[in-house]
Amino acid sequence: MRLILLGARKVVETVTQQKGCVLVHCSDGWDRTSQLCALSLLMMDRSYRTIDGFEVLIRKEWISAGHKFKSRCDHFGDRSQPAHEFSPIFLQFIDCVWQLMMQNPTQFQFNDHLLVYLLDALYSCQFSDFLAENDQERVKKGLRHFPSVWKQINAEKDLYVSHAYIPTDDVLVCDMSALQFWADYYLRHEKC
Repeated sequence: MRLILLGARKVVETVTQQKGCVLVHCSDGWDRTSQLCALSLLMMDRSYRTIDGFEVLIRKEWISAGHKFKSRCDHFGDRSQPAHEFSPIFLQFIDCVWQLMMQNPTQFQFNDHLLVYLLDALYSCQFSDFLAENDQERVKKGLRHFPSVWKQINAEKDLYVSHAYIPTDDVLVCDMSALQFWADYYLRHEKC
């Protein structure tokens, strides 16, 4: 998470402090590119720190950009994919969002329950958003009849609202020495 957040911080500093332009394109364009662009936008623009804005961010930088959810998550146990294709890229992004939330708790309209729900939805294979590599594949495979995760989230929006939310136009910062292990997610099924 540290390296991903350092990359996003570099993008944010270049744009906000140096007033520079940034082109983000990592090796294949599906993994680090989505992580860095989405995190940078989240850090710079408070609109993406609302529930509706976070939906727009994920749709734009992940779903519409063609992130390889099916391959990265091994949906449907597709062993035709090489093992090196499996990778928790979206999980890493969500963990980074959680790190930012822990360090900037008043800057997010949503709480960590939304993040956990999104991760559960990612691996549940119930939502069209995460079942294919791109929109064309979703249509071709008839996945459009699966609901969108956002329909469910928006129907229960009150569950995901942070009562600590005080919106400002501040650019978020991330102290790399304050990163934490997200025990409430990673250890939530452990017996006490």
